[in-house]
Amino acid sequence: MTTVAQKIDQLIVQQQNFQKSLKKLASNVATKQDVVNLKEELVEKISHLPTKEEYYTTMDKWMKATSTHELENSAHQNAHKRIEDHLNFSHVL
Repeated sequence: MTTVAQKIDQLIVQQQNFQKSLKKLASNVATKQDVVNLKEELVEKISHLPTKEEYYTTMDKWMKATSTHELENSAHQNAHKRIEDHLNFSHVL
């Protein structure tokens, strides 16, 4: 059996552990300013990304282009242009 003194000692140890846990918790909680700073940092880092609407508009155009072979034709024309530019370039230095 535990004595009253042992129970009191156990409760004191539990209270000390609880206070340590509270101090750790308080130091890990973000302040409102921390949240504001984080939001600003995230907005800055992702501001170059397209919006959802812009993304789907671009994807829609891309899907239509691939279904009509516009991309392949464009690539083929670019290849011809590069060959013509190369052949027309004066190779004499």
